[in-house]
Amino acid sequence: LLEEFYRSAVRLAGKPLLWLHLWVEDEKQYEAEVARLVAAGELNLNDWVDFGGLGQFSASEYFGASLWQLYKGIDSPYKSVMKILLLETYAQEYPNARLIARQFKEDLLSGHSTAIHHFDPYIAILERISQYLTAHSEFKRLDFVRSCFYVKATEDFALYHASNWRISYMKMMAQEWEWSKERIEELDHRPNWKIKRVKESHNNLVNFLMMSYRNLVDFARKHKINSSVIPQDITVLSRKLYTAFEELPGKITLLNSQISYNLTEEHLTFIEVHGNKRFKDGWYMVNQPPHHIMFSKERVIEYGESLNKVVAWAYFNRLLTAETHLHLISQNIDQLTLRNFVADLRLFFPHTNSQVPTNEALSSQCEIRDLFIAVNLVNDPTAQVEELKSNISPSDLFSFGQLEQSLVGSIDFTYRNVWNEIRTLHFEGQNAILLALKVLSNKIDQGVNQPRSVQVFCYSKHYNRTLRNLVSVLVNRCISIQLGDSRPTTHSRLRVAGKNWQFFFEEKGISLQPIEGGKESADNFEDVLPTQLEEKEIIPEARRYPPEIDLFASEGFLQFFFEDNADNSFNVYLLDEKNRLEIYRQCEGSKDDKVREINRIYQSLGSNDCENPYKMVQRNFNYPQFYQLHSTESGMRIMPFKFKSKRTCE
Repeated sequence: LLEEFYRSAVRLAGKPLLWLHLWVEDEKQYEAEVARLVAAGELNLNDWVDFGGLGQFSASEYFGASLWQLYKGIDSPYKSVMKILLLETYAQEYPNARLIARQFKEDLLSGHSTAIHHFDPYIAILERISQYLTAHSEFKRLDFVRSCFYVKATEDFALYHASNWRISYMKMMAQEWEWSKERIEELDHRPNWKIKRVKESHNNLVNFLMMSYRNLVDFARKHKINSSVIPQDITVLSRKLYTAFEELPGKITLLNSQISYNLTEEHLTFIEVHGNKRFKDGWYMVNQPPHHIMFSKERVIEYGESLNKVVAWAYFNRLLTAETHLHLISQNIDQLTLRNFVADLRLFFPHTNSQVPTNEALSSQCEIRDLFIAVNLVNDPTAQVEELKSNISPSDLFSFGQLEQSLVGSIDFTYRNVWNEIRTLHFEGQNAILLALKVLSNKIDQGVNQPRSVQVFCYSKHYNRTLRNLVSVLVNRCISIQLGDSRPTTHSRLRVAGKNWQFFFEEKGISLQPIEGGKESADNFEDVLPTQLEEKEIIPEARRYPPEIDLFASEGFLQFFFEDNADNSFNVYLLDEKNRLEIYRQCEGSKDDKVREINRIYQSLGSNDCENPYKMVQRNFNYPQFYQLHSTESGMRIMPFKFKSKRTCE
């Protein structure tokens, strides 16, 4: 930040910058030279603004800065591509990096006012990273960086054909780079790009940002950066990056909104494929009406295993709006059902309701905030029912008729969590209701906040309202018991597809157990609700742990919880990426050293001599998370771990 300030600051008023006017041959001696001049009476610091010199950078600062540039890349992708590449360039020159601010200062004080960079920081950045990429023969990255620079420099003017020196300069640079007229026109119209070009640009931005990031991770590993350099708010920062960049099954990848201003499509066609040799089973989306489609992989805009995910992707990336004409090619769902589903989704998740997650939210576990549930969207057993019954109990719908068939054929979840991720889940088959309740219970922990909104929508041909109400009661009762807001009944049995299932509510969610018996042994609907055992299983002493830890459990991260003992030892509770618990008691030594050791192991993953006792798997942003347990009069509190002592980084 200091180097960026020195290379870009413009003085409009106030005191001048001392650093810019005081030349020293060795930047590391800057502070000593200032002290000498003050002692000699040659310098009065009250006449200047002084933020210090640029000679104190350690290798650790490059790594930390790269994380911040990735974070800034969420909102300013083109600028961040250049700045993180500059960090990569500086890192390659470490410890004798030729800083642009230092170059500006030298040119200014020597009277070299006709420098090629014209004292423009962005031109200087492009010049420096161009030299770096050319020296490493990375011409593909160089070409992409030039495109980013062009877009960044012209983004406010290109569409309006304004007469501006930046436009003139970039046209000159484009000629120097031997760009075609077509390429220039394409970049000029970037704000109006449509989905295929936006997806290509988004993927390129992410790939090139991550390439620089991985190079800087290698730099950190090479220089054995001490783990204490990782900032105390690494949890928040890594989760922001995880939310923006990490691709996971069922997660909706949100395209960068800065690339194009309008992705709305006039036509969207959803195509279901099953048993095709050329295409894997699932749902495909194209942005043309059916009569224009020659179905091929090149025409596919998005693919997903479930219709729910593909529709959600189109909606949350704003391709699908109220003006979009919907088309469908499927044997299992009709046009009216699709339209109703889309209308329900749009009303439940208005775009105006999206919020940027707070640091407090990112510091907590990944709670469900809004939950949309679709029943029988793509598999509706009621459509095959020939003999409708007017007087049936709700519980019969899960084991209907002589064949005892469940009339819930599919359940789809679409939910937004407090990290502002959009996730989808799909359950299909005769046990769909059981699987859905089990997974939902695993995502709700006692003590967390109640979801802001939960709504069930049913798309059945028959028994629509009854099924919707039944599933809604089960879901809300499940959430209420998990949160601890209501007490479960003593016993709970549900007959689904001819089998009786016993429900047990436990600390980690529902467990299901098939039991013998006929239809008469199943409970009535009032009793068919998830519950917990009257007498909890006795947990052995060695497996006991503070239950508050469950509130912080987050899938995808390795989490360490430290608990102090009276004899100055400490316990470590370790949750792995799948929230499986390991306990280490009566640990000796320094917690600071333990954290540094774990971070060192994480940063060394991939090297041949790396020991990995914690079975860590390094992904892009799954940094180990550390917490300290504090016992208070009001109960156990869990806070982010902080080092007691600071150590100088080498």
